[in-house]
Amino acid sequence: MTIKPVFPDPDRHIAAGKVRRDASDMSNAAPNPDHRANSDNAAPYIFNFTKGLPHGFNGLMTTPGDYQGFIDGTASHDPRIFAEVKPYRGTFIGEDLSHFPAPEVAYRQWESPTAGHAYVGEGPDPASLTMPPAPAAGSAEFAAEMAEVYQMALSRDLPIAAFMHPALVASLQTIDGQEPAADIRSELDAGAQKVADAAGRLAGLRWFQGHANAADTADPHERK
Repeated sequence: MTIKPVFPDPDRHIAAGKVRRDASDMSNAAPNPDHRANSDNAAPYIFNFTKGLPHGFNGLMTTPGDYQGFIDGTASHDPRIFAEVKPYRGTFIGEDLSHFPAPEVAYRQWESPTAGHAYVGEGPDPASLTMPPAPAAGSAEFAAEMAEVYQMALSRDLPIAAFMHPALVASLQTIDGQEPAADIRSELDAGAQKVADAAGRLAGLRWFQGHANAADTADPHERK
């Protein structure tokens, strides 16, 4: 029996074009939202991203005006701001830690700093999406986030079983069907206690108890 090959509909490209246009119209139907920042974006910028800019021994930028150039660069789709304006230009050739600050030729460029201005072929345009401002410095939410991050770092060395339900841990057996060795069981119990202690510390923070302070957002949607 000879099977006749089935070819696509010759007019499929027309239908495909309509599907893509409809999807584009739908993704662009809503107006662009406001992209809002919090109140921390102010000199001396100690709560802002300044990595890669010259800093002094006190941890502050040696030339605060450099940050304005960084803002201008990220707000523009023109990559020449990062490519031509000091201190963004330069090739990283190593750090001489015997001298401080490091020589100017040691500045490293950022990776794709204007990528946020690129257009995409799938989904909504990036500029049509936004997120709430980051928690402000001094807010209960900011403190809670930092506590979580540090606790995550402290928890990296704990066994996964320390985060499991005690009943599940109690049922653990080795491959030969025997109960875990005493030292392993002791390690698991100690880890579980550390996890419980950490959860108690985090639960005691104001943000997780639902108590905000003056620096927290008053927007109920953002709080949720």
